[in-house]
Amino acid sequence: MFLPATISIVINEKKGVSEETREKVLAAMKEYNYYPQQRKRITENKNVLVLKYYRSGVFVEENQGFIAGILDAIESGLQKENLNMVLRVHKESFEKFLSETDLSQYEGIILIGTEFTPELYPLFDSISIPYVVVDNVCPYTTCNSVCMNNEENVYIAVDYLKKCGHQSIGYIGGNIYSEKFSTKEKKDS
Repeated sequence: MFLPATISIVINEKKGVSEETREKVLAAMKEYNYYPQQRKRITENKNVLVLKYYRSGVFVEENQGFIAGILDAIESGLQKENLNMVLRVHKESFEKFLSETDLSQYEGIILIGTEFTPELYPLFDSISIPYVVVDNVCPYTTCNSVCMNNEENVYIAVDYLKKCGHQSIGYIGGNIYSEKFSTKEKKDS
């Protein structure tokens, strides 16, 4: 009636079968008084280090809603994979953080790289575990990164304003470096 793989998935409480099938398998097990010996599950604490790094704090500390959203999404994704999130906030030198942190106790590291600058990129080579940089493209490096396309987002916003009839559109910038905002100013004629 059921494939052995389906029964195994239900017994081991794994994903991969519908709730309806799961209930049918459990009902059949009960009907035949089949109660498999419960194995002790090896629950190993698997931790992923999340580093919220900042220099000036303008992009990280002054933009808490955005960063909090990133951290919430990371935590939710890790929980789905049965991984624990260990959050560290670090304002001192990134090099010091890497030298003082025992990375061997983590499965990987997620770096909130909003305020990483190009002179820090070579330090990625010293990271001995899998890592990904979030919120910075880290150009000309071999690291994996996840970042939104700010140039395209600005284009979409300006295009929308034009379609609404606005003709005089301004830009207010700052003098603090962020790789995300380092593209050259462009004028739309």
